[in-house]
Amino acid sequence: MQSLFLGTFENRIDSKGRVLVPAAFRQPLSQDGQPGLVCYPDINQTALEGVSLRTLNDSFNALREQYEMYSPEYEAVMSILSGAANLSWDSGGRVQLPERLLKKAGIRSDVVFVGLGDRFRIWDPNLYQKHLGVVAKITEKGNITISLASARRDGQGKSE
Repeated sequence: MQSLFLGTFENRIDSKGRVLVPAAFRQPLSQDGQPGLVCYPDINQTALEGVSLRTLNDSFNALREQYEMYSPEYEAVMSILSGAANLSWDSGGRVQLPERLLKKAGIRSDVVFVGLGDRFRIWDPNLYQKHLGVVAKITEKGNITISLASARRDGQGKSE
């Protein structure tokens, strides 16, 4: 079973355009024997999404079975894959995020790595704070009830 990406870590992009991938994220990324990650623009947020090559492959295979070839959904998946970058880290645990990805995510000099379980996001710190504000407003309204303790493996939560 793959380890989860948990926690939030802020790092600075150095003068050569490299950023340190948090050690807590490098460990699960290394489980497939590949010292690196796949990164692509998140389609729902102004951020980047990072996954292991194995997770991306599993997700792609599931989506390929779910959507008919050349359907709009299939084409959207192909668009994501065509914009992805396979990144290896150096001996210091740093990766070079491509400029085109940084621009898509509005990232300039600092980044925030945010664990999301089987994947993570890389945000500009200011955009991440704005995102947290939006999420706080939604949850304050009381329209969302989530309990990780009651979640089941089949994806269905416990009825209350």
